[in-house]
Amino acid sequence: MESLKVPDGIMIGRLDGFLGRVMFPDVNLYGALYSEKIGIDRTHLDVGSHFIPDLKRVKFEEGIQGRFNPVKEGDTFGPTWSTHWFKVDIQLPQRFEGQRVVLIFHFEGESLVWSKDGRPFQGLYGHEAEEPRIEFPLPEDLTTEKVTFYIESACNTLFGAGGTSLIDAPTKNATFRLLEASLAVPKDDARALFYDIQILSGIVKDLGHDHPASAHALLAANRAVNIFRREDPSTWKAAACLTSKYIEKLSDFPIDQRVIASGHCHIDTAWLWPYAETKRKCARSWSSQIRLLEKYPWARFVCSQAQQMEWVMEDYPFLFQEIQTFVAAGKFIPIGGTWVEMDGNLPSGESFFRQFLYGQRFFEKHFGRRTNITWLPDTFGYAAQLPQILQTCGCPYFLSIKLSWNNFNKFPHSSFNWTSLDGTSVVAHFPPSGTYEARCRPSEITRTVKGNKDKTHAKVNSLLYGVGDGGGGPTEGMLQRLERLKTVPGTAHVSPGDPAVVFQHLESIKNHLSEWKGELYFELHRGTYTSHAWTKQNNRNLQRLLHDVEVIYSMHQAMSSAALTSHPFEYPSQELDDLWKTLLRNQFHDVLPGSSIHLVYEDSMAQFSGAIQKAKDMIERSLESLSNVLFTKSYLSVFNSTPFPRTEVVRSTKKPEMGQDWCHVFPNESGSVKEWCQISRIDEHVYWLIHSVPSFTLHPLTENSLISDANTYGTSVQQEKGCFLLKNRYIRAQIDQHGRIASLRSLSTNGDFSEEFMESVGNRFVYYEDVPLYWDAWDVQVYHLDKKWDAGLGNIEIDEPGPIFASIKLSAQISSTSSITQIISLPAESKTLNFETTFDWNEKHKLLKVLFPVNVHSDVSNAEVQYGHVQKPTHFNTSWDTARFEISAQRFVDLSEAGRGIALLNDCKHGFSVHQNVMAMSILRSPKKPDEQCDIGSHTLKYALYPHLSSFLDSDVAEQAIRFNHPLLVNERHSGSASSLSLKKGSFFSVTEFRSDRRCTLVLDNIKKREDDGRLVFRFYEAYGGRGIATLNCAFPIKSAWLSNGLEDEVQKALKVDQNISRDDHSIISTTHTETDVIIRYKPMQIISLIVEF
Repeated sequence: MESLKVPDGIMIGRLDGFLGRVMFPDVNLYGALYSEKIGIDRTHLDVGSHFIPDLKRVKFEEGIQGRFNPVKEGDTFGPTWSTHWFKVDIQLPQRFEGQRVVLIFHFEGESLVWSKDGRPFQGLYGHEAEEPRIEFPLPEDLTTEKVTFYIESACNTLFGAGGTSLIDAPTKNATFRLLEASLAVPKDDARALFYDIQILSGIVKDLGHDHPASAHALLAANRAVNIFRREDPSTWKAAACLTSKYIEKLSDFPIDQRVIASGHCHIDTAWLWPYAETKRKCARSWSSQIRLLEKYPWARFVCSQAQQMEWVMEDYPFLFQEIQTFVAAGKFIPIGGTWVEMDGNLPSGESFFRQFLYGQRFFEKHFGRRTNITWLPDTFGYAAQLPQILQTCGCPYFLSIKLSWNNFNKFPHSSFNWTSLDGTSVVAHFPPSGTYEARCRPSEITRTVKGNKDKTHAKVNSLLYGVGDGGGGPTEGMLQRLERLKTVPGTAHVSPGDPAVVFQHLESIKNHLSEWKGELYFELHRGTYTSHAWTKQNNRNLQRLLHDVEVIYSMHQAMSSAALTSHPFEYPSQELDDLWKTLLRNQFHDVLPGSSIHLVYEDSMAQFSGAIQKAKDMIERSLESLSNVLFTKSYLSVFNSTPFPRTEVVRSTKKPEMGQDWCHVFPNESGSVKEWCQISRIDEHVYWLIHSVPSFTLHPLTENSLISDANTYGTSVQQEKGCFLLKNRYIRAQIDQHGRIASLRSLSTNGDFSEEFMESVGNRFVYYEDVPLYWDAWDVQVYHLDKKWDAGLGNIEIDEPGPIFASIKLSAQISSTSSITQIISLPAESKTLNFETTFDWNEKHKLLKVLFPVNVHSDVSNAEVQYGHVQKPTHFNTSWDTARFEISAQRFVDLSEAGRGIALLNDCKHGFSVHQNVMAMSILRSPKKPDEQCDIGSHTLKYALYPHLSSFLDSDVAEQAIRFNHPLLVNERHSGSASSLSLKKGSFFSVTEFRSDRRCTLVLDNIKKREDDGRLVFRFYEAYGGRGIATLNCAFPIKSAWLSNGLEDEVQKALKVDQNISRDDHSIISTTHTETDVIIRYKPMQIISLIVEF
């Protein structure tokens, strides 16, 4: 036959049939992989099971209790998410003794094999069609004496329990079969030949018939088939000898590239399964990898996400000890440095830092080392300041594959320098295969080499192999193929190893790599900026509350360290750790984006609710304690957790009482007396206008702190010509009868109101049809812009008349199934027009936005990101511009021209678009997969418009957004104290520009106690792209100050200088400190961390 000209396709088909498990197993190689099998015979193999009720997931000790009923192959188990424990009794026949024996347990769900004394041995899964893990190798020293194992089986697959589509909502009553349970003796010669021919067949398919290596591989494989005879095992070894010799000769072909293959097991912390199932997935997956590392000591396995490791440490302590042993041996490699593989767009900057702080500290404590590689292979885009955060958290290297999914433009690099807004760079690597779950096939090696976009200089690339997303990791088949893949002809040398090897190579050539500046925008999954609004709102709320809690307790810590109070104090580190871990866990890249099943959000809502309430309780207790230290009398007080002095309206439940020294009169309708407060006509709350509340302090509500001249400082609402006019001394807004903004003007420098800010009616609610190509909860596609219609209109009425708080109320039925209620308000002294909205949402595949066509022109908008802002095009000139039809932002987007602009602020939204002059905020979606109930129900949202008479860079938009998200807190609990503390300028801490003639653009974003001692950590960022010298003013004497990194290490000690240092001193080149001030030189978009000791 070798002399005949036979089409390659026929011969390749012959090889497929020779390896296939379905066709001809009686004569082909697949059918020869075992010399003998024994099924359930109740003598050599006996299997029984019992069911755990109420969908409980129980510990080993409880799972093995109960009556085990006999089972047979073909039995079904359910329902979805239930657990069944199997007892497996084995007594080997004498003929099996001394041979390698495996237990085949082919259950369609996921399983974990346990020893009789409660040690997790190995995971199993049977639903993976191509390469299920169904073999458990029995101990080599097993004799003919009876031995017992237990198998914990879950009625879900690696990918949950969806219907016909991967992303379908889980089927409630799915059943899972036990397809096979048997004892089997593997035939090693047959298996060696099996993997050899897999590799040869892969070379033929991948390289094509024109490549000389392909022709040789096809010839060698078919010669081996010709030699093989099923009934004569001696032919198996002869065939394997032929194929192995050919594979060894592959190195004769010239090779230019090198591939480092790292085993990996991407486990989504929650996705198509709940958190509780992930804990078991980790045990199944990692125990399996330990067994493989024992058998293949040359292999390397990388593993990220400290949260998952903590779960294993708590629930599977013996397995965790095994992991520690293999980490010490350099074979099981912790990587990533974060608590979870978090979303890359939606968390705050401080949350990013805490992901690394908690992750790296866990690695260091339990594995003796930190990692220097950030590992986010599956996250949906990456914020512009992440390189700076990564560097300062000890991770100069970054790996992802997700941008290979872009649906507009191909990302131009595989290895490059990724640079943040301040100029800090990390070396980034996107494995050219475009996957984090390769199967060790020749095609993946070829794709790695061909896909390397930077091959001129970058000669070493990474290949990540193993079953992923739902866990699993590398299989024995993958490792067998990897042993044979040392060289793929004409492409690359392949070797198992640590991804660090790749980055060491890239570090050596990084000066030759291209640079990518700013955001790594993912051109897909834009709907994740909006899906599951409750989760995003909870995330923002808990971030805000944790910020405030830590600021308050840092004030206590500073006073205690400075010995300025005798009140007992203990910083609540453990409570805060628990709250932060809850927040960080729920920032996982399938939870916070809104792309998980409903069970996940039941868990998430419960976790967030408990954490939010706990944080509120901590704030209430700590403010009461702080007021007892600061005030000698019983005052209402106001807490300002921001770095800016505030003059604002606050709202309290306490009404004024006659005779109090801080409130002499009630307001009356005539306005003839001083109006200290306004009692709501809706719910009898009290509005106060309080002025000059210093930064970072608790400020008493006294007569001196209240503004009483309502004629000058007040606000009003009145009806005129079918519209309602809201007006204070900064803003004039005309609202039409349907709640839309007909006119918006801001006070100009000459005392007149400015030119019109609205081009046409704003606050306009618009529906869009929202039907993506496939990824329902993930995607908003560009064509949605072409199919839209106005939401139903409503009517408005006066809500609160002023003079301290004025508002109108909109009620609208926006569709036949959904409605809104909105309060449009203009408080006294407010520079923003505020909107507080409640939605009753019940839609299918609809997207709701609110639109503001503004009278401002610019080619770019400014969107807040973590620790700064980025400019986004407002046009669709190129495909790169068009791909950004929906953008992610934090607390604001702004559109400005020279001398004026307008910002849209929000308290919980992330999806925006600014096209030409139309600013739009995405409010709610209604996808049905994988959560059929996504966003159905009641929602609340606050947003605001801030018109400003300056360019964006000269504005205070960032400050206004911070104020909007951190309202002044009223403390109504205080019983008086015997002593009081005098504060410098009324603030615990404040930030000013060192030179009085300069504007300070450095923002003090967060204050916390350092993890390892009682010193405080201050986190700053430059917000507008400026540079200067700032002063951190402290109310207490400073003992020392250090520049720090994101992991709170001491980096550089600040030099102490004279308190009377000249404000014109140009010699300051680094951080210094005086008796009570720290002087900081900053540059554009820089993040700065300080450690200060009082």
